[in-house]
Amino acid sequence: PIEIGPFEDASPCRVLLLRRNGLVGGVTGSGKSGGLNVLLGNLSACRDVVVWGIDLKRGIELGPWADCIHRLAVTPDQACALLADAVAILEARATEMAARGRRTWEPSPEQPALMIIIDEFAELADDAPAAMADADSAARLGRAVAVNMIAATQRPTQKAMGHGAVRSQMDIRISFRVRERKDVDLIMGQGMLAAGWHAQALDAPGKFLISAPEHRTPRQARAYLLS
Repeated sequence: PIEIGPFEDASPCRVLLLRRNGLVGGVTGSGKSGGLNVLLGNLSACRDVVVWGIDLKRGIELGPWADCIHRLAVTPDQACALLADAVAILEARATEMAARGRRTWEPSPEQPALMIIIDEFAELADDAPAAMADADSAARLGRAVAVNMIAATQRPTQKAMGHGAVRSQMDIRISFRVRERKDVDLIMGQGMLAAGWHAQALDAPGKFLISAPEHRTPRQARAYLLS
C-alpha cells in the first residue's frame, strides 16, 4: 500500500493501488496536485510499474514527472492513441492469461503493471470524446490484467463523471476540498454527502477524505507535500 499522508490521529493513510482505479478531485488550491505528486512519486519508485500520463493542459501538471513517465500525452490525438494502446495491451494480456489458465496478472519488473494517470479528466471528456470509449474499456476490463487508471479533476461535472463505466469502476475516491456540496457526491459517490463525507468543509490545502475498501468511514487526512 502507498502512504499518502497522516490521518488526524497521526496514523498513516495507506491505500492499495494494485488492480484498482482511482478518482482524485478538488478545487484549485485544495492540494489535489500535491496529492497526485505523492502517488506519482511512489509509483515511480516501483520497479514493477510502468506509468503513462495524460495531461491536456500541455503537460503543465505532469510535465515535471516526464523523466519518470514512460509515455505522456499532451494533445487530444495523443490521448486517444495512448488509451487505444492501453486497451490493446490489456486485450493481449487477457489472451495470454487465458492461454496459460491464469486469472490475474502478477506484476514483475519484466511484466509490470500499467498505471495511467489522467490529469483533469473533465478536459479529456470535453476535448477528446473519442477516447472515452477506450477509457471505459480500460476501467471495466483492466483490473485482472493490472492495467488501471487514476483520474484527477478540479472540475467535476455530470457530463464527465456521470456516464459510462469509468466512474462506477473507481474503487478509490479521494476528495480534497470541493466548491459545492453537490460535488461531494460526484467525486465520492451518490449519497456520500448525506453519509457525512463533507469534503466541502475541508479547511486547509492538502486535507482530504478517502473512500476505499480499507477506508469506509469519513476521516480527515493530510497529504504529504513533495518539494
